[in-house]
Amino acid sequence: MQTTELQTKLENQKGFTLVEIAIVLVIIGLLLGGVLKGQELIENAKVKSIAKDMENMAAGYYSYQDRKGQYPDTSDDDAFWFQLKDEGFIAGDLGTSTDSDGPTHSYDGEYIMKNLTTAVANALDAKTYICANNIDGEVANNLDTKYDDGVHTSGTWRIIADLADESTAVATAGTLTNGEPSEGTSYALCREL
Repeated sequence: MQTTELQTKLENQKGFTLVEIAIVLVIIGLLLGGVLKGQELIENAKVKSIAKDMENMAAGYYSYQDRKGQYPDTSDDDAFWFQLKDEGFIAGDLGTSTDSDGPTHSYDGEYIMKNLTTAVANALDAKTYICANNIDGEVANNLDTKYDDGVHTSGTWRIIADLADESTAVATAGTLTNGEPSEGTSYALCREL
């Protein structure tokens, strides 16, 4: 008798109980929270890798000078990267010695060496820089704030209009015409050597 009563209850049940729905919603919420946190962790790792790469390249630049008694060739982007690579200060594929791309970074761009003999107003001083192109404005601002003074036109880290490649003149890329770098727009983040 008890079995038939249970069977009747099960046959009459037409949907899910509130408890079952609540459990499913909690599971979905946990999954979404995990995915969002995972994306945040990936983004943080990409940002930190840019900073670490630029600091390592700066260290390689000065270590090259210590080892060789002179700085790497800053008159030519290709020679600069190959000299650092030949001494073991950077790794990765650089292309050919006559048409080299700088090392790539986590935002699908490349590092570019720029040696300026003349300052570009509101952009860069007459110094040598390593620039990472294709960096989102929000990421560039965060890096400038975390590792420098947070002002994109001063300090060791500078933010300028994006550089397409090593042949783009900084004067051509120039200053930011719209003021502060903005999210969703690509810029070049440059670190003074």
